[in-house]
Amino acid sequence: MAAETPGAMIRREVFVGRSPVGTHHDSGPGSAADWAYTGMAVLLALTAVYLAFRGDLLVTVVFIAAGASIAAVEIDRRRIRPSNRGLLDALTGADRLVFVSRRGAARYGVLAVASALIGLGAFVLAVATPTASPVRGFALFALTSIVALIQGARIIRASATAARFRLDRVGVAFRSGVRGSEEFVRWGDLLDVKCRRDRLSIWTTDGRVRKLQVGYLLSDPVIVAEMLSRFADDPVSRALVGDEALRALSATPRWGVGATSDS
Repeated sequence: MAAETPGAMIRREVFVGRSPVGTHHDSGPGSAADWAYTGMAVLLALTAVYLAFRGDLLVTVVFIAAGASIAAVEIDRRRIRPSNRGLLDALTGADRLVFVSRRGAARYGVLAVASALIGLGAFVLAVATPTASPVRGFALFALTSIVALIQGARIIRASATAARFRLDRVGVAFRSGVRGSEEFVRWGDLLDVKCRRDRLSIWTTDGRVRKLQVGYLLSDPVIVAEMLSRFADDPVSRALVGDEALRALSATPRWGVGATSDS
């Protein structure tokens, strides 16, 4: 698929093959996290309905707010974070490739944090109110808001520091962090690139290690790391930067035709 974009750049989406098992940030459908979060949300919803019928307003708010915070975390995990295993989604030009991250996820983190704080506030008020139902037994569910609060804060931080990569024949420029400052590394100065879950690490000849947040990268970060390594090691590969680089990558046995599937 190709779509014209400003600056003579064209968007390309290319499936180049499944990346190795255990290196990608996405746990995939049917994971333990799916069951845990879904079960927690159902339990919170049923408990909130029961308490609402009993007229326990404050305690009901505790469970509704906790459920909302968990829902926000789940929306981010299932819908906002890209399902990009094996996919390269890049902006291509005659002499460059650009890999970008999805923006806007921070609003779900803010929703999770706000809902969790409301739930915890209601729980404290319920505990301090003599006429409220005994809520100390429900303290475990209040901990759900604490978990969602932590997760929401992580979403905000990950979204704010999401990485962006621009590759050309000379080197790679990457932007990460809240301030979004760009750093450029020449291919000859790049020693190694590794991706583990939602972190991509770049080692350079000056002894530094840059750790970049790639949880919202539209392309499979494992394949982006592979491309960076190839460009650093092979002058012929980086001379093809642009559409030709994507075609060359998809044609190789490791990622393209003949690649071993992990499904």
